[in-house]
This record gives sequence, structure tokens and C-alpha cells, in this order.
Amino acid sequence: MRLLNILEMNNGKGFYINGSFTGDIMNNSFESNTTGGLYVKNSFDGKIVDNRFISNIGGGFYINDEFNGTIHSNIFFSNSSSIGSGFYVKNAFNGNVTNNEFNSNTNSHTTSCRDNAYTYGAGFYTGSTFTGSIKNNIFKSNSNFSAAYASCDYSARASAYSYGAGFYIGDIFFGNIQDNIFSSNTNTTTSKRKTDYTYGAGFFIKNDLKGNILNNFYSLNSNTSNSSSGGGGFYIGGSVFGNIENNIFDINSNSSSSSLGAGFSINNDLNGDLSQNSFSSNSSNSCSGFNITKKLNGNITNNIFSYNSSVQSVGVFKLNDSEDTIKIMNNYFLHNEISGESKLNGACFVTDKNVDVINNTFYGNGTEDESSINILDNASSTIIVNNIFANIHTAIYEKSEFDLVINNNNFYNITDVLNRNKSKLGHDLDFINLILSEFNNNYDWNPEFAGINYDSGFWTEDALYCKLFLQIQAKIGLIIFW
Repeated sequence: MRLLNILEMNNGKGFYINGSFTGDIMNNSFESNTTGGLYVKNSFDGKIVDNRFISNIGGGFYINDEFNGTIHSNIFFSNSSSIGSGFYVKNAFNGNVTNNEFNSNTNSHTTSCRDNAYTYGAGFYTGSTFTGSIKNNIFKSNSNFSAAYASCDYSARASAYSYGAGFYIGDIFFGNIQDNIFSSNTNTTTSKRKTDYTYGAGFFIKNDLKGNILNNFYSLNSNTSNSSSGGGGFYIGGSVFGNIENNIFDINSNSSSSSLGAGFSINNDLNGDLSQNSFSSNSSNSCSGFNITKKLNGNITNNIFSYNSSVQSVGVFKLNDSEDTIKIMNNYFLHNEISGESKLNGACFVTDKNVDVINNTFYGNGTEDESSINILDNASSTIIVNNIFANIHTAIYEKSEFDLVINNNNFYNITDVLNRNKSKLGHDLDFINLILSEFNNNYDWNPEFAGINYDSGFWTEDALYCKLFLQIQAKIGLIIFW
């Protein structure tokens, strides 16, 4: 069966299929319907290609069971509902979502008594597992809004939840997420008792992701709530089994009293590498770049972290645990900050696990008492070798008094090279070398910059990162131009 070239479905009432559907839906326009664009009572097997779902109240496309097939080259624009405004699949999704535009779809749910308010997946929603790929799509200006105003006697029980403004997956995701744009998607909640939660403005996966996250662009996505928020770019409720590579996270934000991971947040483990990504101007209460709640079983290499801002606790990221020693290599950390009072907590990163910090560049704002790296008690075998630290008040803060291996680094314009349990050692490298046996062959040289400045040029001494930096800058330029 095929639905082809049908305009203005059923005089504004949408199109209803009373059962399952096997076939293709192609080249149709479902616009301005008041009871949804297209409804399938049971399962769907086939292709949905080159259709327009625009300004439908009750959602663009609703499937009341599982989906098996392909969604390709469709436009889902300005549809409205409470869950899955653009595209809704009640159960499992088996197939691919490619080359679609999900733009300005809105979920809204307001309660006035004891009931909680929920909005999930404004762009699209799948209530169970997803098996396939999400590739080359645009998710732009989709929004979830939940409000639990709770005006009756049960008001203390009502909370509000908004997850996955771009898309929401209700169980495990099997496959890759790549080459997508997530821009200006928003989760917003409010409640009378101020117990409301927002997670995953770009996308939300409830359980594990078994695949890779590659070559995506996340910009201006935001979570706003009273209680807790996480994952401005994306949020994964379980673990990730794959790599996060070549993504750009730019100006994403969390706004709540407790928030983690403006770029992304993973609530369990990351079993893979974080490499060749750019995190720029993201903001959160803590972990302005990313949050991994449990273990990182992989390495952090060839990334750029610039102008990210945390209010308290932790700067760009914190490492809690891993199976092996984590390598943090060949990264740029530029002008990251903690804007609140806890500036010694590590504007760049905090680690409670042994790490090898090698061939990185740390360039700060020179803010008083702010540190770049915070070494906690369980990271006493951390190695810091061949790095550049410049324009920083405190290069390395140790929660205890370790004798870390710190060799062949360049400390330029530093007030305190080390702060060991609130004991400041100053910037006299010869003196530090005398009192710490593992502190050797470090220098105080002006590294100088070639090119226009450090944001567009490279170091004249050991230009280890210029190729990566120019590649990512070129990618940013192409995406903005697009």
C-alpha cells in the first residue's frame, strides 16, 4: 500500500489508519490538522519519505505500536502535542532516521492538582528500544515545557519533567548517531514545590547506547529547571559502549541549582574514547564540558575545551573511576573558568583516578586562586609530562601532599606551580625541584604564538596541536556558514 501526493488530509482532521500499515508514505503534505496529521492504530512496516508534517495539533505522525522501516527526507515543522509532537512511536523502532528536518515542534503539559507533568521528545519520540541509525538530520528549536502548578490538597506530590527536546529514546539505543545538527532545542520545567527536572535538550536516551556518537553539532541547546538538569547537548541514562568523536559542543547550557554536563552527561560508564571534539562556551553549575557519573574506560585525546564556565565544584569535567589509567593527551584547555567561590576545584578538570596528562596546553585567565587541575586522594600516581601551563594562578592543586611525577613541563606566568593541600609553593622551579624528588626538568619559558593569536595560530615550541586545531576550526566555520 502507498499513500502518495495527498494534500490537506481529511479536511483538517488528519488521516487515520485503523490497524497496521505495510507500505510506503511518500510525497504528501499533512498540514494544519486539529487531531494530528497521520495516525496508525497498530504497527508500521515501510518507508516514510519526502513528506511534510506542518502545524498539526496533536502531533505530526503517531504510530500506536512499533515501527519497522525508514524515515527519510521529511519535514516535521511546528507540530504540537504533549509527547512526540513531530513523530511518535509507542514501542520499538527498527530502522533508520536520515536527512529529515525536525524544526519548532513543541510539547506542552500543565497540571493543576496532584498529577506530575511530563513532556518527552518534541522532535520525535520512541517509547522502547531503537535499532538503527540517526544520521544527517536537523533538530532545531524543538521545545518541551512541563508545569506542575499543583493547586489542590495534594500539591506536595506534583513534579515536572522534560526530557529530550530533539528526540527521546525510551530504552536501549543500538546503532550510531552521526552527522546531525542539534540547535536551540530547549527543555523547561516549573513546579509549585520546585521539584522539576530537565535532561538532554538535544537528545535523551533512557538506558544504554551501544554505538558511536560521531560528527554532530550541538549549539545553543538548554535545560532550565528548579531542581536538577543535565546534558545540554545530550543525556544518556545508562552506559555508552562506543566512541564520542569529532563533535562540536558550542554554547549549550544547564540552568538549575544542581546541574551537570552542559555538553553532555552520561549517568553510568563511557566505554570508549573521547577524541577530536570541541567544547566551547558551555555553562553549567558543575562540569561545564561533560559529565560521566561513574567510569571512563577510555582516553581523552585531541580535544579543544575553550571558554567553558562552571559556577561551583568542577570545571570542564571530573573523572571518578576507570578500569585502567586514563590518558589525557594532546588537548587544548583555553580560558575555562569557575565563576563561583570554589576556584581551586579545577577550572579544567578534577580527577579522583590516576591519569597520564601528556602534551596538553592549559591557558587560563590568571584569575586569583583558580587552578587548572585538581588532583584528589585516589589519583596519587598521576603523571604530568610535556605540558604547557600559561597565564594561570595555580597550575596544579593537590588535595593531599603527593610527590607526583611532574617532568618536562613549561610553566609560564604562573603564581603557584603547585598548591599542596592549601600549601602554596610559588613559581620558583629550582626550589620545588629541591623539595620534590619527582619534579624534574621543568621550565619557565614564554612559549610565544605563531599566527594571529593562540585561538587561530600555534605554539612555536613543540607545535603539537596545530593540525587538530585548524581541522576543528575549519569544521566550525563550515557548519556556521551552512
